[in-house]
Amino acid sequence: MRSATAPWLAGLVLACASLPAAAAPPIRTLSEQEVWDLMAGAAIDGTRGRVKPVAPFIEGAVRKLLAEGKPFRLIALEDVPDDWTLAEAGGRIGGGGAWTHVAERMKQQGTPVVPATDGMRLAMEALERQTGHRLDAVVRAEAAEATAAAFQAAMAAGLPVVDACPTGRAVPELAQSVAYVNGVTATPAALVSLWGDVVLVEKAIDAARLEDIGRSMAVGSAGSVITASTVMAGRDAKRALIPGVLSREILMGRSVREACARGADPVAALLGVTHGLYLFRGNVTRAVNREDRGFDWWDVEIQGSGTFQGHRYRLWVKNENIVGWFDDRPDAMSPDLIAPLDPATGEAMLSPKLGGYDPGADVVLVGFPAHAMWRTPAAIALLGPRHFGFDYVPLEQLHANRPR
Repeated sequence: MRSATAPWLAGLVLACASLPAAAAPPIRTLSEQEVWDLMAGAAIDGTRGRVKPVAPFIEGAVRKLLAEGKPFRLIALEDVPDDWTLAEAGGRIGGGGAWTHVAERMKQQGTPVVPATDGMRLAMEALERQTGHRLDAVVRAEAAEATAAAFQAAMAAGLPVVDACPTGRAVPELAQSVAYVNGVTATPAALVSLWGDVVLVEKAIDAARLEDIGRSMAVGSAGSVITASTVMAGRDAKRALIPGVLSREILMGRSVREACARGADPVAALLGVTHGLYLFRGNVTRAVNREDRGFDWWDVEIQGSGTFQGHRYRLWVKNENIVGWFDDRPDAMSPDLIAPLDPATGEAMLSPKLGGYDPGADVVLVGFPAHAMWRTPAAIALLGPRHFGFDYVPLEQLHANRPR
């Protein structure tokens, strides 16, 4: 028997079918020059030098992607649909103090090394299986090398990268993220070793425990593991992430490049677009490294040159620059950024290893105030100097009465 409501239902179905499909969000494809400017700016935000053995591989990977015509696609945070699923991908946990006997054994066994892009794919696929959601976009975990890695991971899955970041800089510990301060959880997370071991962390009691687990895996895996973590909906990303960070880094890279091209001072140009502070210039006289617990720790001293002649700057480093002292007075400290630059180019200086400085190197130090999300009490507890055993004073306050 035909239902009396059939015509009404048919009309409703027809009306719904005629509704226009939701418009696709605007996604920007970066030009080749913008890609290189981004890599330069992201290295500056890394708050450490570009590691000499690693930098050529990063540049080579980017060059290869560009040569293959792979699009570097970027979506503004405000344009991300609320129902999209995002995750940090392409990030790494690692540093000094790895178990060398494990790497030697794997080499003797002839165990093949998994290409980085395959490791990223394995991590993302494991995360998707665990959550039951396909990812719609990738979030960069931190600045520096993780920038190229985020695009590699996104390209492998045909996804854009979000123009936002949970750190806005590089950080020594996975747990140091404003996303976690703003209520996003780190797990589930997938960790992939150099040889393709896949470890899924279904639940960690907090992000610090995920850091512990990932760091211990890195120590037993030649010093590094690839991560995919921090799954969030688009609506949550808009309150949890620092917006516009990658666009800012494109501007930073462009400013130093264009200044060099016209014979101007690239450091001054960089400070002009970032409203940063010129902290110091001099030559490295001491750089002592200690590898421990998966980190590179450094004590660095720089003797002043030019207008800083007769002055001294000290740095305390845990993978990244954490605290700086001008003539033994606190001068800059995390979460504010301390960036070491090549005075000739304005780009991040080259470093002998993670967080390191070459004795004799001519270096300029500049400081950038951290984003407001890092200035809350909860965020300062994560990345502020008290976490490392020092007291936090904002960069602007420290420099209000500094002798010039």
